[in-house]
Amino acid sequence: AKPEQAKKIKEELEKLDLLKLKREHAVKIVDLLPEDVSDVNKIFADISLNEDETNKILEIIKNSK
Repeated sequence: AKPEQAKKIKEELEKLDLLKLKREHAVKIVDLLPEDVSDVNKIFADISLNEDETNKILEIIKNSK
C-alpha cells in the first residue's frame, strides 16, 4: 500500500472502534490488503470476527483503492 493509502486505511480501521482489532492487525491489513473474507480471517486467525466486522474491514480496503 502507498503511504497515504496505508494511513487512510489505518484511520478508518480505528474509527470502527473494534476491541478485537489490535494495532498489529491493522498493520497486517495494510500490508496484505485482504480482498475477501478468507483473507481477513487469516489475519485474525486467533480471533473470530462476525460477518459485519469482516465486511466493514473489506469495505474500508475497497474504498481506499
